[in-house]
Amino acid sequence: MIKVLIADDEILVRAGLKAVLPWEENGFNVVGEAWNGEDAYQKILALRPDILITDIKMPKMDGIALLKKLRKENIPVVSIILSCFDDFDLVREGMKYGAKDYILKLSIEPEQLLAVLNEIKQELQLKKTAPDDLCLQDQDLKSLFVNKLTNHNFFSKEQIKNILFNLGLSINLNHYQLIRLLPEKKIWAKPKEKRNQKYLYTIY
Repeated sequence: MIKVLIADDEILVRAGLKAVLPWEENGFNVVGEAWNGEDAYQKILALRPDILITDIKMPKMDGIALLKKLRKENIPVVSIILSCFDDFDLVREGMKYGAKDYILKLSIEPEQLLAVLNEIKQELQLKKTAPDDLCLQDQDLKSLFVNKLTNHNFFSKEQIKNILFNLGLSINLNHYQLIRLLPEKKIWAKPKEKRNQKYLYTIY
């Protein structure tokens, strides 16, 4: 079951969302409800939902602030925004902070909502079936990985595996090639002069 959390300050909207679909028949389980962003954040930490359906305008912490916080803390939950007709600018900002899609809360079409949910479910299932795929989404970790290779001249596969393990990166080395590029000797103006040769690495 894909776990879903609904966040909206209007109890009728939350009840309507729960009633609009046969959730469990479609592989989803509504594990909780929240009435503002702070409440949603705490329940996300406790319940670990796969999908968050959140209103934009809520007291204490609105939906945009919630999405920013989740992205900053790298909390893995896929978000769908609930919006009104005049919330276009807020929807666009929410998409910038990682929202997958948006639904107009005053005219929710069950087919549209289910289509969005099924698309997310398919993506989540693909991720679960490919755990060894490349996971270099964090640019700081990627840079640190390349810097370690460059500065320490690691060559063996075991050494590289140790780096990946220590950084918490998941890469199946059977699927990628590590290429070391060396400068050509002809570029040196004075061949006898000692120079520190730098190695460049790239992953394909």
